[in-house]
Amino acid sequence: MNNFIRIAMIICFILNIIGIIIAVTFIVLPLFWRESFDFYNSAVVTEIRSVLTIPIFILWIYNFVIWSKRDKNIIRFFFLLLLNFFYNPIYFRMSKKRGWQN
Repeated sequence: MNNFIRIAMIICFILNIIGIIIAVTFIVLPLFWRESFDFYNSAVVTEIRSVLTIPIFILWIYNFVIWSKRDKNIIRFFFLLLLNFFYNPIYFRMSKKRGWQN
């Protein structure tokens, strides 16, 4: 079961990175392409965003569990709370590097 959770969290991590790339694209694209607003409101993009939300939320909860068991640094808590979408992969990699994911 532990390997299943580890693989699931790595998949959530990769999907979070894909979500960040999409979000940055949504911010930069209107500067160069006027029709991008119609693209943002299309059904395909809306479904992709809604499907990506679930694994990002799962990784966010997993990071809070790691924080509550191992870390207890209040600055990282506020980063997870306020910058959740962007700080999620950073904290996941940091906790993996420090050996907090058991």
